[in-house]
Amino acid sequence: MFCGLGLRPTIWEEFTQRFGIRKIAELYGATEGNATCVNIDNKVGVIGFLPIYTYFMKTTSIRIVKVDPISREYLRRPNGLCQICKPGETGEIVGMIRNDNPTRRFEGYLDRQETDKKIIKNVEVEGDCAFASGDLIYWDTLGYLHFKDRLGDTFRCCGENVSTTEVENVLQGIKGIEELAVYGIEIEGKEGKHGVCSIVLNKFVEDNTIIDQIGRKFKENLPEYAIPKFIKFCEGLEKTGTFKLRKGEMRRNALFDRRNNLFIWNRSLRKYMEFN
Repeated sequence: MFCGLGLRPTIWEEFTQRFGIRKIAELYGATEGNATCVNIDNKVGVIGFLPIYTYFMKTTSIRIVKVDPISREYLRRPNGLCQICKPGETGEIVGMIRNDNPTRRFEGYLDRQETDKKIIKNVEVEGDCAFASGDLIYWDTLGYLHFKDRLGDTFRCCGENVSTTEVENVLQGIKGIEELAVYGIEIEGKEGKHGVCSIVLNKFVEDNTIIDQIGRKFKENLPEYAIPKFIKFCEGLEKTGTFKLRKGEMRRNALFDRRNNLFIWNRSLRKYMEFN
């Protein structure tokens, strides 16, 4: 059995078959958070389980609340309380804070302002509060939880929401791609945001030999609005000291680093062309 976090559904079965792993115990959680779950059923692509019957919700601190993925504002009922998702819906996973329970507390950060940003109030009843994870989760009709995207990574293009995780998953499994990251950038004079896919290739593959394959993958698996406007080949992706992608830095430098080869999506030809 393997335990860990962040195994992508697109490579889950290939990974287990290749290495003969009989069971994957996929975990979900954050060091400072109180919303934790685990996939104990060995179900592909699942991060955990949440009971679909209201009575059993008393046994867990996890809730899935409705949120606008672009503005990051919580959707609330007329009484000011959060709209709680039902099975079959997508929302942000939060952990109800209970200071009388050590496993349900949220101790916060040294920076009080950062602590306040992670707390949402009046979730189920007036006066309660919860830890905001910043993760969008799909709660299926059987109760299983599926990771969708990070809030702030999803962007709006042509009036539609684009999940960066779903776009990234399309290219998983292409030989020659070592790392990739998708994010949205603003272009002056254009409405909404446009996708950029930064890709790191291994040393045996040239960008000119793989760009057509990338274009075909996107055409076959994504609607037109979700196809990244730009493909950026680079030597490495910017990361934090704990190896998390620094997408904020990537957005700022997306089109200005001339050391990297850049391709643009030609909508009429439906293929990527070199951009200069």
